[in-house]
Amino acid sequence: MNDKVSGTLRQRGNKWVVYYRLNGKQNTKSLGLDVRNTPERKAKQAMNKLLQQLQEGTYELYNMYFTEYLDWWLNQVKPLIKDSTYEGYYKNVKGKIKPYFDRYKFKLLDLRPMHFTEYFVYLKDKGKSNDKGGLKKKSVMNIRGTLTSALHYAQENGLITENAALMARMPRFDDEPEYEPTIYKAEQIKQLLTYSTATNDKSSLFLHLQIYTGCRKGEILGLTW
Repeated sequence: MNDKVSGTLRQRGNKWVVYYRLNGKQNTKSLGLDVRNTPERKAKQAMNKLLQQLQEGTYELYNMYFTEYLDWWLNQVKPLIKDSTYEGYYKNVKGKIKPYFDRYKFKLLDLRPMHFTEYFVYLKDKGKSNDKGGLKKKSVMNIRGTLTSALHYAQENGLITENAALMARMPRFDDEPEYEPTIYKAEQIKQLLTYSTATNDKSSLFLHLQIYTGCRKGEILGLTW
């Protein structure tokens, strides 16, 4: 924890500014509040919140960019979740989420549901890596799951008060046909397992595990000896 932080609220131009002393050094930070629209009472509340964050050493964490937070979050949750779950989060963050949000420079605290609604519409229309089309509903929902998990962690740790990704709206996917799974008969399953075993196919172990346990693909890939 830092030494006691004291500060003074002043006007500089049209902005409220805090002059404060931290660890023996004089510093200045703008609150980003317009004097004409923000009464002194509210500016003092914002100053006290800033001074508390500086006192606790959490200012940088509270004020990081959203894309910086995603990198920090990945490091935080890596030892807490399955490897397969982490790989899915990592792929979505690096491949889909950061390339979009990097251009906007949102702070974590600036995010609102409308920002993610716009993002989900973008994914539906132009989400493919080659910019030649959009993603299907299942892919967009998967990315939404990563975002809601990331912001839930921030909410859980007091960095934000609401999960904006969870509150955002999803676009319509009217033209997508309903998914109809292929259902194999017992004789077909027997032929499949016999063939994979006889040919020593690499998928044989995977097929046996999936058929006899009913596990999903991700669960089987996450198994360890």
